[in-house]
Formats: sequence, structure tokens, C-alpha cells
Amino acid sequence: MSSERLSLVCAQVSAFNGERHCGLPEEGEDILAVSFGFHAAFDLLGTGGLPLWAGMALQWLHSNREHLRDVWLRDA
Repeated sequence: MSSERLSLVCAQVSAFNGERHCGLPEEGEDILAVSFGFHAAFDLLGTGGLPLWAGMALQWLHSNREHLRDVWLRDA
């Protein structure tokens, strides 16, 4: 049994499409943020190209996507 913990946060955002370099240069940060659509991201699960935490997050999103859409559209 592992003692590791993972916290996932889900929020509705206005995201960009594609890749973007982020971070604070004065702090030596060079972060490549990549945005995928839901189906493209979910298709990556079968490739083995995702870290475990990302796969867990996508599995959770897959299970809860319709509920989230209902809540977010209702509250819009």
C-alpha cells in the first residue's frame, strides 16, 4: 500500500487551444502548458504517454463529465 496522496481540482475555465509557454522568467520557470479537447486527451490514455496522475484525472473526468456539464450549464 502506498502512502502517496493525490489531490485533484476541477474547475470550469476559459482555456486556450494548443501549446503555450508559461512561467515567470525571473524565477527561471519555463513551463510548456498544453491544452487538449476532451476526446483527444482521453485518447492519450491508451498510449501510455501520460503520467499516472493525469490518467487518474481523466478517468474521473470521464465518469463525471455529464454531471459537471449539467451543473455548469445550469449555473451559467
